[in-house]
Amino acid sequence: MAGRLFGTVNCYPHDSAANQPRLRIRLFNVAKEQWPEDLLVPIDTGFSGAVMLPSSSYDFFMIGELPKKLWKDYRTMTGPLQMRVAKAFVQTEQTSIETLVETPLVGTGKLLIGRAILKDLAVLLDGPAKLSCIMKPHNEAGGVLWKLKGRSHLTAPSPTLRRGRVGTRRTVELNELPV
Repeated sequence: MAGRLFGTVNCYPHDSAANQPRLRIRLFNVAKEQWPEDLLVPIDTGFSGAVMLPSSSYDFFMIGELPKKLWKDYRTMTGPLQMRVAKAFVQTEQTSIETLVETPLVGTGKLLIGRAILKDLAVLLDGPAKLSCIMKPHNEAGGVLWKLKGRSHLTAPSPTLRRGRVGTRRTVELNELPV
């Protein structure tokens, strides 16, 4: 299998309390008004939606709320959960994505991003180094290049990042990742 080269755009530390990966995003409502601050949002690969918001934050996005018949229903361990849904834009260093933000009709909700956003991004989740990195293909990226082989092998072409040989692959100490 041929590998693909990627470069890091930016890396973010995992939440130290929950040890959960996070990414920095900027949110806009459909009127292109920006949420007051950039958000460091936990990643939840178990959430199939794009962005879940606390109910208290959802009011900012209500200008783009979809009709009730288009609201989403999820099955959870505690039973069905209906979500209010509004159109919005998510911006990262890499791209701007038109998407949906959701909040529970009943309950408080929480801030997180799910698989509907992750499918549009190249993200490296590095558990041992406790980092989440936005990546770009090598022809668009500057800085450190990483070669992703298969599903789980990571190699660095730069001699300054090589630490030792394992078979025919070079291993990289990701806790020394330049960010």
